[in-house]
Amino acid sequence: MKVVDRVNIEETDKCKITFIRVNPEDKKETIRKILDRIANMSWINELIDKDLIDSMNARVEPTVNLLEKKLDENSADEITSETGEYFVSEISREMIVNELEYTDIPLAELWKEKISGNPGFDYHSENKDNIIIFGEAKYISNQNAYGRALKQIVKFIEEKKDVKELVDLKMFVSKEAINNANLKRKGYAIGFSSYSTSTDDLINNIKQNKDFKNLLKYEEMIIIAVDING
Repeated sequence: MKVVDRVNIEETDKCKITFIRVNPEDKKETIRKILDRIANMSWINELIDKDLIDSMNARVEPTVNLLEKKLDENSADEITSETGEYFVSEISREMIVNELEYTDIPLAELWKEKISGNPGFDYHSENKDNIIIFGEAKYISNQNAYGRALKQIVKFIEEKKDVKELVDLKMFVSKEAINNANLKRKGYAIGFSSYSTSTDDLINNIKQNKDFKNLLKYEEMIIIAVDING
């Protein structure tokens, strides 16, 4: 993967805003790497109390098998809508970890308790100021998907899904981060499929989005454009 652009956006004194654009380059190879990460559950041993390892394995394994099947079925093709969101989610998560050096937390699909009809944020991290980053990924074929991702975050906040996820996140983040989240000191990230639109135009369009403006009251916004066509 190749970082194409990284821009610090000066929009508000309160909210730190970072824009990252990434070219996955060889999509087949990227999907294979995602498969390897999903199938490798060694992270459980490092992050979870030893008494809970068996419990977490039991929770994770069915999701691992499902995701592996979905990704593997499309590994030789162009990304489809079925696998595109996992693709964007994992790349976005990886950019936050590698580029910003924030906490490495596995995709939420692997560890979060599932409730039928009640999806939540796709990925998470903790920044260097003990602020939890709640991330949402959207993939739309041949379309910049930032608007849909921003709208989903605002909807999730209204439904308090970020607050509800703190029960599970306590296994991965600091106590200070949990306390900050309870005080509404939180951050958000969007990862989205992007195409031929220039970086300047993408940033300008996002800055005009009403949902983006609604999120500027929080501590941090991370915007990750994943170029699908390279």
